Amino acid sequence: MLVNILLSTYNGEKYLLEQLESINRQTYPNIHLYIRDDGSSDGTLSILENFSSKYPISIMKGQNIGFMKSFFELLSIADSGDYWAFCDQDDVWLPHKISLSVDWLKKQNNQIPLLFQSAYEIVDENLIHKQDYLPPNYNIDFRRSITENWYSGFSCVINNVSRDLLLKGKPDNIDYHDWWMEMIAKAFGISYFDSTISAQYRRSSESLTRISFSKKIKWFFENFKKESDIRQRALEFERIFFRDLSLEHRTILSLFTKERYQLLTSLKKACYPKRWRPDFASEISMRLLMLLGKI
Repeated sequence: MLVNILLSTYNGEKYLLEQLESINRQTYPNIHLYIRDDGSSDGTLSILENFSSKYPISIMKGQNIGFMKSFFELLSIADSGDYWAFCDQDDVWLPHKISLSVDWLKKQNNQIPLLFQSAYEIVDENLIHKQDYLPPNYNIDFRRSITENWYSGFSCVINNVSRDLLLKGKPDNIDYHDWWMEMIAKAFGISYFDSTISAQYRRSSESLTRISFSKKIKWFFENFKKESDIRQRALEFERIFFRDLSLEHRTILSLFTKERYQLLTSLKKACYPKRWRPDFASEISMRLLMLLGKI
């Protein structure tokens, strides 16, 4: 089984080599790394070219189009394979990451969309441990996948069916490829979140600082435009997959695809009997935004 690893780079010279070396240390032997540089102006390309002189990788140089379109381009032009893994430029993979995913994927029905994610360690710039990102202790269904993304692209591996469905979307209407993969898997296939730590996810010290409940509420409302992208994503999903969705999934999705503000629809979402989000602050904020017609 061939696993294609897709990496989009942009001015990533600081940590890139460390990530490349961690990919090269994978215990699973049948992998190929495809890299698209998104118009870097630092030493990223030099690092890639030097690395390619030692190891068989495919490098594509392109103009700056953003990570979303860059990943879609990689998905479109990479040679056929069995599975597809996504990679960020500043993380570190543990040696068993790909083999763990293949062990699960090869046991599943490969005729439906498959999505595998492994747990990971959140670290600071110096790879100092901060916390672990583990599987949630509640069910992530299609309804919840509309309003929040539980899957992180760099820890995901998908099969060809997922890849083909993913490419049906337009990058301009999809802000995060991992969110889109999650919705596809929850609607039509199977997803699995393994509790084995398989990567180190590097975050800045500032982004790791805990914030108070009141600041979470304030931040949420200040960033409501980002949350309103939920509707844009739902519209795109409905446009492409409406005929294939179950009646239950159509009904849930329609709450987010009707006209921006209808009182009855807003009340249905805001008063929905099941939780939309796991933590209390986000749940309150989400329901208030729904009531106001922002989502």
